[in-house]
Amino acid sequence: MHRVWTVIAAGMLAGCAQNGVADPGDTGGVTDSPISALIVGGKSGEKSLLLATGASEQLTARAVSLDGSTVNSAPAPTWTVRDSTIARVGTGGLVTAAAPGSTYVVGAIIVESSVLRDSVLVTVVVPN
Repeated sequence: MHRVWTVIAAGMLAGCAQNGVADPGDTGGVTDSPISALIVGGKSGEKSLLLATGASEQLTARAVSLDGSTVNSAPAPTWTVRDSTIARVGTGGLVTAAAPGSTYVVGAIIVESSVLRDSVLVTVVVPN
């Protein structure tokens, strides 16, 4: 089974096409939920991470609706790091400390024509 999702303004799920046949009333079991924000953080939701050089931590991303509930149908975020000499981030959100300093790792999703972003401060220290 192949489904193609249609997302309209503010991330509202409009319907899907199954095997090439459009059915605007079929949301595939996902309720209509406008995405209002993206929240990124460390594995426990931290907005600031302290890592020793060479250490890694998985970042998390959660799209939320206006009422604060999680929107499970949101696209996976794109990850970038402001200073790649201090930390690196993979496409899945695994951040690795490279050199001492501080930088931001940013997660972003595109909803309709808007970009929703959030960031985590990563501080890298030399291990004792």
